[in-house]
Amino acid sequence: ASLIAHIYGKVIFIDKSLILYRQHGGNQVGAKKISIRSAFNHGIKGSYSNVLKSIQMTKNQSKLLYDDLTASGFIGKEIDVIEKYNKSFDANFIFRFFCFFKSGFKKYGLKRNLIFFFVYVFCGKSI
Repeated sequence: ASLIAHIYGKVIFIDKSLILYRQHGGNQVGAKKISIRSAFNHGIKGSYSNVLKSIQMTKNQSKLLYDDLTASGFIGKEIDVIEKYNKSFDANFIFRFFCFFKSGFKKYGLKRNLIFFFVYVFCGKSI
């Protein structure tokens, strides 16, 4: 949904609950809580596996969105960003490093960004 919002309009953060919905641990999608405790509970290997799975899902969603938009004739700067994200997984880590900072391939929250940065930049080719 955020990719579509980014393509068709301006994405901003609203620090206010706008819907009556509570996220819980059984959700299949959505943000997962990141903590040192969860890393120890799942182990470093398990936590790393979860991050890889999350990035793989994002990568797959991005490819589907790109295919749908190009099939419908959509062109523009936004589709170039999606294409760049898709291609970044086949590029070297220096390319992904610059994509992270220049193209805004970031997540919300410092811990989430640090983890995403290291896995995406240094392991992205294996995802």
